[in-house]
Amino acid sequence: MNEIGELGSDVLDEVQLCYQAGMAYIKPDEEWSPLQIVAHLQERIVALKAAGTAVTEENIMGMGVLLGEQYVAAFDWHWGQVVRNGDVANAGVFVLAADNSLAINPIGWINSVLTTPYEANFLLNFNMVAAQILPPAAPNAAVVFH
Repeated sequence: MNEIGELGSDVLDEVQLCYQAGMAYIKPDEEWSPLQIVAHLQERIVALKAAGTAVTEENIMGMGVLLGEQYVAAFDWHWGQVVRNGDVANAGVFVLAADNSLAINPIGWINSVLTTPYEANFLLNFNMVAAQILPPAAPNAAVVFH
C-alpha cells in the first residue's frame, strides 16, 4: 500500500528551483503548450541518450520537475510525497492525479531512461493521460504509472 503526504515548503521551494533549472537546460519556448514541452523534452532526452552524453544530477532533477510540471499544468495534478510499501527511507517526490489515484515520479523516471536500456515514452504516457487511457486505480492508491 502506498501512503501519500504533502510536501514541505522547503521541498516545494526546491521543486521551483529545479523547474527553473529544467527550463534553462531544455530551453522550451515559453509559448509552448504542455504537450509541446513534453515532446521537446523527449526529443532532447533521446538525443542525449543516443549520444551517450553524461547528464548531471542537477539537470536530471530539472528535467524531471519540468516533466512533472506539465502534468500539473495540463491535467491539474499536484506534487506530493509517496511512501511505497511502508519504505519511508525511500519516499519519493511524485506528481499525483487530482484524486491521488495515479502517481508519476518524473525525476526517477528520467534518471531510469538515461541510465538503463528503458525507452523514453514520456510523450506516450502524457497522451494516454490526456486521452484518459489509464490503468485501473482507486482514489488515494497512488498507482505508479510510467
